[in-house]
Amino acid sequence: MAKKVLPPPSTPTDTQASLELWEVEIEYLVQRRGVPRDRAWTFIIMWRMAHGDFRPLSAAIAHGRPLDGAVLGVLQCLIRDDRLVVKRSKRGAPRNPDRFGRGIAAALLYERIDGNSNQKFEDIAEQLGVTPDTVRKDITRWRQAPRLRGK
Repeated sequence: MAKKVLPPPSTPTDTQASLELWEVEIEYLVQRRGVPRDRAWTFIIMWRMAHGDFRPLSAAIAHGRPLDGAVLGVLQCLIRDDRLVVKRSKRGAPRNPDRFGRGIAAALLYERIDGNSNQKFEDIAEQLGVTPDTVRKDITRWRQAPRLRGK
């Protein structure tokens, strides 16, 4: 079987000069190595993500390019290993994302448990791993926000 001979690279045009470097890498893999374009995109996205560059992933998402499951696997590993960290844009203490769910759980448990109010707060606090005062505030916030309850 005859080896496929690719033409030499052409001189860069204005369009080629404006390409991002990862696009040059993809074109190299496709034209010089014979890698299918989708696999080249997947490889470059994963390789660059592993090195902290998410621009190819962002470009693929922006252009509606389908992502291989392996890309999500690398993303999951980066999150699991605490290598992907979101920078906060505001000052001050960060909001706890579990607060909303904890409020729902506390309110639902409060409705189901029998006994006096203080005992309920203590039982729920023990189950949720927070203080009774936190449970009291969560339930009060829940009761004062009917739109959260769907009413």
